[in-house]
Amino acid sequence: MLVILVIAMTVIAVLGAAFVSMVGSKQQGFTLLRNGHRATMIARAGLEWAIRFASEGHNVKDTTMDFVPGTPNEGSFTTNYDEATDILTVEGTYQGTTQRIDLSNFRRYLKIGDVSFALSMDSFKRVESKTGQSIAVDKTAGIIHLGLQTQNTAGAVWYGGDSTAGKCVNGVCDFGSGFRAYFVFQYAPGSTGDGFTFAITSGKDNNNTASSIGGDSEMGELMAYGGDSRSYSGGYITSFVDGAGKGLRPPKFAVEFDIYPNTTGCTDSCSGRCDPAIEQHMAYVFWGDDNRIGCKDAYTRWMSSFSFLANTVVYGTTGGNTYLYRSLGDLTTGTTEPSWPSIKGQTVAESGVQWKECSWRASTDYTWWVDVVAPSASYISTAANGFFFFESIFGTRQTGSSEPAWTNCVNYMAECTDNNAKWQNAFFYGVPRVNYATNSRTYDDNRHTAGTGTNAGNSATNAGPTNTKSSDSYYTSSANPTTWLADTATSSTVNRTYAYRMEVVRNSTTGTYQIKSWIETCDPPWSASTAYAINDLIRPTVSNEYYNKCYYLASNTGTSGTTQPAWSETGTVTDGTVTWKPVCTWKASREYAVDALIRPTASNGYFYTARTAGTSGATEPTWPDKGRVTDGTVTWLPYQVGICNKYTNGALGYVQSDYTTQSPTLDRTITLDSTYNTAFDKFLFGWTTASGGATQRADVWKFRLTFKP
Repeated sequence: MLVILVIAMTVIAVLGAAFVSMVGSKQQGFTLLRNGHRATMIARAGLEWAIRFASEGHNVKDTTMDFVPGTPNEGSFTTNYDEATDILTVEGTYQGTTQRIDLSNFRRYLKIGDVSFALSMDSFKRVESKTGQSIAVDKTAGIIHLGLQTQNTAGAVWYGGDSTAGKCVNGVCDFGSGFRAYFVFQYAPGSTGDGFTFAITSGKDNNNTASSIGGDSEMGELMAYGGDSRSYSGGYITSFVDGAGKGLRPPKFAVEFDIYPNTTGCTDSCSGRCDPAIEQHMAYVFWGDDNRIGCKDAYTRWMSSFSFLANTVVYGTTGGNTYLYRSLGDLTTGTTEPSWPSIKGQTVAESGVQWKECSWRASTDYTWWVDVVAPSASYISTAANGFFFFESIFGTRQTGSSEPAWTNCVNYMAECTDNNAKWQNAFFYGVPRVNYATNSRTYDDNRHTAGTGTNAGNSATNAGPTNTKSSDSYYTSSANPTTWLADTATSSTVNRTYAYRMEVVRNSTTGTYQIKSWIETCDPPWSASTAYAINDLIRPTVSNEYYNKCYYLASNTGTSGTTQPAWSETGTVTDGTVTWKPVCTWKASREYAVDALIRPTASNGYFYTARTAGTSGATEPTWPDKGRVTDGTVTWLPYQVGICNKYTNGALGYVQSDYTTQSPTLDRTITLDSTYNTAFDKFLFGWTTASGGATQRADVWKFRLTFKP
């Protein structure tokens, strides 16, 4: 324990920490004096532990630990951090005597960033299409689960807290000169799609909020980043997850981690994301234009407690019909649906506003200048959507058996022939354009194209930078492009863990945004004749039987041998001059020795060490990020050298300064016009995810973000 105490005092001296107070219990005689001194030393050791533990991205709120693990008689310490005052309190206790140390300005001594899971886990808020089926925020373990192995779900989780550093209020932060962000992630075994994004959206003037979400319940490939958050029932749009049909409005950008190849949609505007064939990837995505796409219905069902603009067209939901109705004024609907008329052109009142039937019907008489219709959704093309049409021949004329091609009468004075009737675009004769309940038109937000693309964001056309397959925006592993993020074909494969870092440099004067990304494998495969440092983590090569069973942790500094050693689940493994300690998946009813290391079957970013020998239970326990957990007759403690610890403590995970050690994996600069640039004065950040017919779970932990000065 002497080494720990010396380190504690040395680090505190170097940091120049401000001790607000040191409060002791009442001293009685020499024994209490000795106990008080011992309690002080334990408190100082606890302070050192808290600084180091928090610097790895762990939570130090309300933590109690034995000074000597498994030996409570040797004393204990308790840590607590008050984020509002930025004071860390550590209490050391020995033989009934307690000493307290309060350390002010705790955040300045850490690497965890201005916002992090360690300090702000309560501030991450979920938005889901199906509650509890797409996002889980584990506040105890400090981990966010994306996907939850459920089909046809979409979700987003946004930072919704306050931070003085970024002037954040309810998650809306000053973009300023940019930021640095870092997190670790891993896809769970059996994950097949669709993927997730780390998204940055504009937050000025409530353009987006912590309740915003994209998506489409029929298109998991949008990952809840593209689309307007619509949900279908019976083939009709019946609701929006965000309650408004806005989706994630531009300007915005994200990095996506896509494990499902949607290879269609490269030449049409309907399906797919134009992904390369059978290739997982990490890529930047931005936003498309606001043109509606011809294969997606533009009309919704009537919805309760929803705000509709004048000239919005909806389907009624009663009586089994599919007639269309046009609102003749702005209104907010009530909780009871109107009794929709089935006769052409009839009206029904709701909240003082009239809904008027406006469907095109076959073999039906329409009157010149009186009857205005909206095309059926299945006939809407890009050119014709957004317009009403009126019968343009004097008198009453009967329609044919099939709906006309409305694109032929979009232009001024152009007419569509429909049996005895003719139709013209009513917009040129004083009728407003169609409004839609869906305010977000674009489904191209994460579609990829060949070439370098454009880097400009133009608010006049609502168009964003192009999502491209060029090397500055798109990355895949050349060694294993189909499985490098997740083995979607083999449900038993333990997928690799990755450390990801993003840096954004913003010039608010010129409107330029340089977006840089790095990705590193946290558990690389074993390599021959390679120098390894203590606590380096590896996995056996893919062909080895232990690939899916165990990680191995270096117990010393050394160089591996020329051939792969004989791996084992117990004891240690000698490899050249390196000694490896196995960290294997927990197993039920298994005997474990003291100091044995395991990892949970579902990774949570921690390893666990056995403090007592014994036999594990029949069912896996719940694994905390601190404190003891009892498992059968074994007692486990979280092991401080966790997955991706190497990058957490290294430059990649150190978000207080720029990362210059190696070239970015992706590096792209975009330029936004003044309107879009101003909209990015405020921003929100978080993750979006969706699954269609495939399922997935991606686990994210050790997140931290720092705002640039």
